[in-house]
Amino acid sequence: MLDNPTSTSSRDTSAQAYLLAKNPTADWTLANRMMADSVLKTLWTTRFRPTEFVQPSSCVIDGQDIRPQSVLAIRQKDSIEVTLYPFAFSQADLDYWRQVSGIPVNEDAVAGSHFNDRQTTVCRLIVKLDKANQPSLLNVGFDEQKGATSRSKLWQPSKADVSMLTLDKNTLALATAGTFGTDRDGIRWNLKIKVPVWQKGL
Repeated sequence: MLDNPTSTSSRDTSAQAYLLAKNPTADWTLANRMMADSVLKTLWTTRFRPTEFVQPSSCVIDGQDIRPQSVLAIRQKDSIEVTLYPFAFSQADLDYWRQVSGIPVNEDAVAGSHFNDRQTTVCRLIVKLDKANQPSLLNVGFDEQKGATSRSKLWQPSKADVSMLTLDKNTLALATAGTFGTDRDGIRWNLKIKVPVWQKGL
C-alpha cells in the first residue's frame, strides 16, 4: 500500500510504502513501513538463487585488485547501478536484501551476511537507458569504505570499452574492459556478466 503524506512539521512529502501481513486469525496488521523509493519490488515477486549473482571479474583500483566475485544490478528509473563485490553471494546475502526491501526475514537468516560489514571496496558501473529502453555504459568507478574514511570516483568510458551490452526481459548482459589513469591512481576493469536486474522504487 502506498501513501503520500503531508507533514505538518516538515516539507517532506516522500511517498511511503506500508507492508500489511495477515495473522493466524485472518486479520490484517501493519508489519512494516518504509520509503517507497527504497523498495526492491522485484524481490517481492521473484525468488533468486545465490549462484545467479556469483560471477567473478577483475577490477583493479590504484594497483590493488579487489577480485570481485559477485555482482548486483539495481534499476531505478532510467539508470542501472551495477556493483561488483569481493565475495561470493550466499543465501544470507539474498535474505539481507529481502529484509532491506521490507520483506519479513528471520534475524538468524541474515546473521552471516557479508553486508553486515560495511568496511569494503566495490567497483561500480552505471548503465543509462534512453527513451527506447536501450542501454549504454555511462560511468565506471569505485566506492571505498575504510573505518571512518570513505572515497569514491567515477570515470566515463569510451564506446570502444564495451563489447556487449543488452537488456532483455530484466536481464542485463554486459562485457566491458578498459583502463583509466595509472597503476597508482586509476582503475582497470574486465568483466563479462549476465545478471537479473532488480527494480527499485514503487
